[in-house]
Amino acid sequence: MFKIKILCLTFLSLGMAVTHADFTHLQSMSDEQLSETTGQALMSLSYIAPTDATNLEAKRVNGDTNIGFYKLGLEAELEINANIRKLQLGCGGVNGANDCDIDINNLSLSGFGNTNNERVSSSAKLTNPFLEFAIKNPQSASQREIIGLRLSAEKALGLLTVGTNNDVPNGINTLSGYMVVNGYGNATTKDGVFGLKSGETVSTTANVDILSILCTSGCGPNVGLQAGYGKGTSGSNTGLKIPSMVAPFTVNGAVVQGNRLKSADVMAKANIPDIPITSNSGQLGVSLNNSVCVIFLVCVRDTFIKLNTTLSG
Repeated sequence: MFKIKILCLTFLSLGMAVTHADFTHLQSMSDEQLSETTGQALMSLSYIAPTDATNLEAKRVNGDTNIGFYKLGLEAELEINANIRKLQLGCGGVNGANDCDIDINNLSLSGFGNTNNERVSSSAKLTNPFLEFAIKNPQSASQREIIGLRLSAEKALGLLTVGTNNDVPNGINTLSGYMVVNGYGNATTKDGVFGLKSGETVSTTANVDILSILCTSGCGPNVGLQAGYGKGTSGSNTGLKIPSMVAPFTVNGAVVQGNRLKSADVMAKANIPDIPITSNSGQLGVSLNNSVCVIFLVCVRDTFIKLNTTLSG
């Protein structure tokens, strides 16, 4: 009995397999059926030739005109929350044995959040993420060479940060490649004192207003003077205290390019707000271009000035 049951079960399984196979045969579709059918591939593969109009490398100033791009894309929305303590790519090789092309500490990708808890509980959204290879000499089977790799998305919404401290340089240790940087933010200037170091002087004019009957020389409008370091009588120059200010800035099209960069200069335009200067800000020593004399008895050329104004522009 036991053997018969096993045999029956085997026949039943075989019958189910044959029945299932019948349903998996490819079926031809008419033109009408095809026109009513829609769909989308999960994966896509595209190629940009060196001569294509969409090849941005060929259009770039001093760009390479013999590079093609193969892109493997995922046609989907991907949500991700990732933390990488140490990311190193391209270590050793032709660029040197003791360093990496990319070396980043504490790389984090998450949704938008101002606190650690908010970042942990949120995810970045990547629309149609893709992997793209830059191939030199793509038309030659014997000379093809992979010279670049890009991991990106057609649209990304999230917060990407590196490092753990804004005061001590950390996060990006080395960086290689070509990037066009756009961005904005707020920079905080340091407070300081103007007029106590060599070169901290200003040349301007002033209106010296003394009763004309008393002033015998040097008075009037547009009297030339220099104020600041080394000017005025001894001890008269205490310098002007400049307070810390918050300055919004923008970065438009700054280019960062190179191999294993330890630092990069990025030019930004900042809008410096008006700086208030009061009588409590200190005073500047002043040296007039010409002495001011009163009834030929007293002549003054070195003095000081206190300001109560606002510096604009």
